[in-house]
Amino acid sequence: MKHFGASSRTTLLCLYCVALMILMAEYWNFMGNSVNSTLTPTSPSILYHDYCVHYDIIAPPVTDFDRIGQILHVSADMLDHRINEQVFASRIRAKDSGTGPARGHKLFILAVQLKRLRRNSHAVARHLRAHVIFARSWSQNCTVPLTSMRSEAAECEKLEVTLEQVALYPANLARNVARMFSATKYIIITDYEHLFNEGFEATVRTVADTRLAEKPQTMLVYRIFEIDEKVTVMPRDKAELEKLYDSGSAVVFHSKYYPGKD
Repeated sequence: MKHFGASSRTTLLCLYCVALMILMAEYWNFMGNSVNSTLTPTSPSILYHDYCVHYDIIAPPVTDFDRIGQILHVSADMLDHRINEQVFASRIRAKDSGTGPARGHKLFILAVQLKRLRRNSHAVARHLRAHVIFARSWSQNCTVPLTSMRSEAAECEKLEVTLEQVALYPANLARNVARMFSATKYIIITDYEHLFNEGFEATVRTVADTRLAEKPQTMLVYRIFEIDEKVTVMPRDKAELEKLYDSGSAVVFHSKYYPGKD
């Protein structure tokens, strides 16, 4: 029986390391491109209040339960790079997004766009969980017809919508869907382009742990502000927000619609 010399053992060890690195690279490529990333005719779905919900179109491979999950919604035609900015910059990393409504081939395009966002952003791949919602009237059994499967190069169109369509948009239903499929201890309900100051999650989670242990039915609330679109750098803390507020570049949310309520 032959014995390997030191150089042979070193060579074998290097080969094992290279093989392990290749396997790890292939695994992460698979996780970023294949797992829970495509809407198909047989993708998992449920019926919820006359709306079809295809859930976990994309989903993180691992979820940290002891976090605050950010619940948000966006219509299919408004989904763009801002979701990546929101996941990366909002300081609350666990995201549950209800996306809808959409129909026809747009369902496939929407799934492809979500997959593309996941592939191009480590933050999205690690933290974003997305669900697609559409009216049951479009598909009685909530399936997606094969004719919807089209080019993966397509983008969601920016459409002109009527006031009636805006009124019918199921915002609360989308929030409820995202809430039902959340996988974190706490949730916070927000809108698209809703960002948080540094340290917000850690501070609020500490308060929640203490307060909810005393009174489990407590709901924590916080004040939000609208930032002028001319501001290119978002405030990171209360001091920076106060400067914008004093200069008129930040106002209490909806204060223009309800004057005197701030």
